[in-house]
Amino acid sequence: MKAKIGYSWADITPPIGIRLGGYAHRFGKPSETVHDPLKVRAILLRVCDEEILLLSADVLGIYKDFADSVKLKIQEKTGINTDNIFFTTTHTHSAPETIIPMWPNTFPYNDREKILLNKWMRKFKDRIIEVSIRACKRISKVSVAKLGITSVKGLTFNRVFKNGPIDPLLSLIYFKSSDRILLTNYGCHPVCNTDLGISADYPGVLSSTLFKHGFANFFVLGACGNIDPIEKGREFMQKMGRKLASSALKCLEGNASNLSLSSLKIESRKIHLKLRNVRNKGVDGVSYILLKIIPQQLLSSITNEKIKRFLIQHLLMQDEKMEIAKEGKTASETVIHVFTIDDVAFITIPGELFVETGIKIRHAATLLGYKNAIIATCSEDYIGYIPVKELFKLKIYETTLARWSRVTEEAERSIYKEAVEALKKLKK
Repeated sequence: MKAKIGYSWADITPPIGIRLGGYAHRFGKPSETVHDPLKVRAILLRVCDEEILLLSADVLGIYKDFADSVKLKIQEKTGINTDNIFFTTTHTHSAPETIIPMWPNTFPYNDREKILLNKWMRKFKDRIIEVSIRACKRISKVSVAKLGITSVKGLTFNRVFKNGPIDPLLSLIYFKSSDRILLTNYGCHPVCNTDLGISADYPGVLSSTLFKHGFANFFVLGACGNIDPIEKGREFMQKMGRKLASSALKCLEGNASNLSLSSLKIESRKIHLKLRNVRNKGVDGVSYILLKIIPQQLLSSITNEKIKRFLIQHLLMQDEKMEIAKEGKTASETVIHVFTIDDVAFITIPGELFVETGIKIRHAATLLGYKNAIIATCSEDYIGYIPVKELFKLKIYETTLARWSRVTEEAERSIYKEAVEALKKLKK
């Protein structure tokens, strides 16, 4: 085994007072506490004459222009080609608004909040570059590499299809060098924590639990656009993270198989997607006035929950349509990256892929002769939800026109096709 690996991490926890992304019900309120730290992690893997740099951050997501600018800087500092850098996120809903700031018209950022976010974003970028450089410097020989797959049930449910499919598989790749590194992959929205506290959610508990057992964890979020935990709250978050950690350790000790690390291949695919747009600027006069005059305090004072819920939902969607109309985009160019280690595939998806498509991609990979396909959603870019075609006929949250739901019904098919074609090419 001639492979080498390097690992590093850094704390990216923002200051209290920064806004958190992912939940409309926070109504633009600032964070009030730090429950647990946010981190960015880097793995440099070198096999023969090929190398890849994997990055993972405890944030809601990233846009392509941010990822590209970071990769260019890393290339300048380390010499690693930007095509060989893979950037994924854990999609925790208790981190800063790195994508889709909620209620930008109803609750715009004040000057202090803008300064706070921009200062943290610069720090975030610097930390990514720092861990990349350190991972390169810490590279050492891999003495053991293993692949493990186990089923962890009783944690998730399909929030769109009643009794619909879930993907209970927990995949892991283990590397033993000067560090013991465990890459884990599981498909469930990190939405256990719902308050105004900063948190890495269940992936953070998974990582901290594995750390106590001597493992550095690199978490990769699977296809879970329509998959949620069966319970919310920090108590279940702890339970979920610990159960995943326990299952990973048992799998590693039991039925994990050896990897030879004899081959590393890379393929990238640009994807052009049509975007849905709004008509007539998307907002009627009454809604525009409402957006401008209803302050946060007044919304909080409404006691009739039905009226409050209706008003908030209406404001939110009108706010979204205003932003879409302002942007005016009708198409988007995004990217998926694929690399294979021996017969294990790693596929990045630039948004929230539904579990049905994730299962379908893994099945296609199996038919092509791969031992496993690790799907990394919310990676490289963020194009929002990527629902299966039949859902566009239903009036559901994930297909309602918003900045997190812009793609057309053809997007899922295009992404599936490009992922499978890349897998086929790397098998030749």
